[in-house]
Amino acid sequence: MKAVINFLSKYICEWILIICLALSISFQSGDNNLKMIIRADGIGYYSYLPAMFIYSDYQFSFMHKMQAKYNEAQYDGGYLSPTPYGKVNKYYIGQSILWLPFFLIAHGISLLVGDPDGYSFFYQLIVMVASSFYLWLGCRYLRKLFMDYSTPSPTIALILLAIVFGTNLINYATVDVWATHVSSFGMISVFIYMCHSFFKEQTAKKLYIIAIVFALIALLRP
Repeated sequence: MKAVINFLSKYICEWILIICLALSISFQSGDNNLKMIIRADGIGYYSYLPAMFIYSDYQFSFMHKMQAKYNEAQYDGGYLSPTPYGKVNKYYIGQSILWLPFFLIAHGISLLVGDPDGYSFFYQLIVMVASSFYLWLGCRYLRKLFMDYSTPSPTIALILLAIVFGTNLINYATVDVWATHVSSFGMISVFIYMCHSFFKEQTAKKLYIIAIVFALIALLRP
């Protein structure tokens, strides 16, 4: 029994990832059928990516085409603020930076199978996958932090389960996956661990990582 508990505890981050990804697929494949994972504020967070890599349109006028194509009222460009120099996305770019590797994978697949418009099936899917990844990343670095304090593995597992399933984090990891909360959780966890690690062994590399991660945290939610 102890061996089973230790095994489950050792891979608790991976179990959390599997459970949350399964729940996310269940929630997102209901009436939406993965059509509107990118929604609400997430439209503003995400739109930098198609604007830069597909349309080269920093006025975001392509959103009118997406609204007509998908018959979706939320794609009306409501996240844009008018200025004397044109419309500006009022959301910060941090979420798009973290989504970029996943976006490029989705774009590559979409180029092969068709419909590389930035909002078709695979683009919607990667937002869900990215949310699960940053949840896993945050859990991994929290686990590393607790292990440095010689916390027993089963205790760490209980703490992580409480953080994920006992707070609103589970909502942002499975339902509102477009939001910045899970990304912030992942980056802040990395930041805390790297600060802890830096004071144990002060190296330039760790300081650079801390600076980059801190910048991403600010760009996610200033």
